[in-house]
Amino acid sequence: MPNAFQLQLKLNPAQVFIRVILPAALLGLCVATVLLVNAMFNQPAMYADHGEFDLREWPLETELVALAGEWAFYWNEYIDAKEAHDSLIQNAPVYMSLPGVWNQIKHPSKQLTVLGQASLLLKLRLQADTDYLLRIPTLTNRYRLWISHVLKVNDPLEQPLAIHNDTTKPRYISFNSNQGEVIILIHLLNDRHRAGGIWEPLELTKASYRSEIIPWGRYWDVFTAFMLSLAAITIVYRAIKEQRWSYLNLALFAALMSLRAGTVNERVFFSLFGIQDWELQQMFEHGSLYASFPFFALYLGHRFPSYFPPILHWVTAAVMGVLLLLVFITPPSVFSHTTSILKLVAIIYAYLWIGALVEHVRRQDRAALLLFVGSMLFVLATVNDVLYTSNLINSTNATHVGALAFLMAAFFFRGELVKQGALWERLTESEVPGTNTDQTANHPLKPYFDTALTDKDEPSLRALAVASMNHALDLWTEQLGKNKLDLAEQSGLWRVTNDAGTLKTRTLDKYLKLDLLPKNPRYKTVSKTLTYIAMQEGVEVEERAWLLRIANIYQL
Repeated sequence: MPNAFQLQLKLNPAQVFIRVILPAALLGLCVATVLLVNAMFNQPAMYADHGEFDLREWPLETELVALAGEWAFYWNEYIDAKEAHDSLIQNAPVYMSLPGVWNQIKHPSKQLTVLGQASLLLKLRLQADTDYLLRIPTLTNRYRLWISHVLKVNDPLEQPLAIHNDTTKPRYISFNSNQGEVIILIHLLNDRHRAGGIWEPLELTKASYRSEIIPWGRYWDVFTAFMLSLAAITIVYRAIKEQRWSYLNLALFAALMSLRAGTVNERVFFSLFGIQDWELQQMFEHGSLYASFPFFALYLGHRFPSYFPPILHWVTAAVMGVLLLLVFITPPSVFSHTTSILKLVAIIYAYLWIGALVEHVRRQDRAALLLFVGSMLFVLATVNDVLYTSNLINSTNATHVGALAFLMAAFFFRGELVKQGALWERLTESEVPGTNTDQTANHPLKPYFDTALTDKDEPSLRALAVASMNHALDLWTEQLGKNKLDLAEQSGLWRVTNDAGTLKTRTLDKYLKLDLLPKNPRYKTVSKTLTYIAMQEGVEVEERAWLLRIANIYQL
């Protein structure tokens, strides 16, 4: 056999489309979907203009109105509350759009830095002598707040961060509109985060509707955290019962995602345990996220090895370990910048994972379709968080919710994803110029293959399945030096049972003898097994071509 054909490759157009082009298109579709949903449902109906917001004709009944739009902005100074009048709003040097960050503002005369301080002012025109309720988000930056010269939130901004602990600030502030004009003044200080500003909206409603604006987000976070914890316990039980230890990685991922659900948005975990130190809160929030990703990567790497080589998930674990170390040895103003690394790694895994799933959905694998739906929900939630933390949309953290959808699909997915083809394929002997094409005529599987193509009936398909499985197992044993147990455990395609201390492959054994073959054989599993063996390093090119050719018959 000439050595030349070992160096000759051909591009597999179908695999390029499925695993290169289509995943990129689906990721783009996820971004477009998140942006569209945000534009439809999360965009305020009204905006402040040049520091003024007229809400006299707005009902302000059962819904919260976001105080979004242009606020008067004074960089690097704290405006005295007694001087907060119309003239300061009308003559502001620049206006800052909220929700937003000042990093993106082009100041006419000053260079704005990430760390710094500023004053924000907004004039509200409201119905006279009416009680209102202002909802304050969980702000990352430190702040003081006045409403019509009355101090409502007094954060000691003059204290250095090293000795400053956050106290419990009010989420809802009541006030009266008096004559119908109200000025909100905020002193904002960023000495601890990667971005300065307010990227969640302040919201307003009438005080009489307080009971109708209970923060349902808190209940949702509690529910999600509980379900993730329950999923973690259930997956541990399944891992022990079925002795599939890769599920332990999935269980740890679920447990850490449960912790994440309690440390973002409404921050239920901190309220429950009375954790008020902001730096400690940030350590928990970032730490739970960084610690969870290696277990997700290890699960994919161990469960679906043909798509995720070991080097990938071990490198990922090392990178996340370094980021986790930074969380413990550096302040938030430093480690909060490392989230961009996590975003990049997440995009790589989403890209590879979508390609793997699409390949099997295309083959009408119903179990893979369920996993695809759950995974796409996870990807959508992750894309939402990437855009949200990049201050590109007005949303909320949703990765933990998407993780729950993925875990539910992964729990019920008992099949396997085995790579069906490669982007680059070695040319078979018949395709290499100058080789002898007659050599394939003597291949032991050729008579069974020709009969199956000619007759296309069940007996010929059964005979081909048994013959090809035996031949593939011989290759696995002779060329790769492994046994049936190795095939069952490494591929995950065949169940291994413990019979009085002896491990056996009862189901696989039935596919090696025609008289034991089940009445309704699982031909897709046969196809996946042939493909799995064919794609192993060390299998001769001619044998690989025959196994893939037969595997394709059972996919048609």
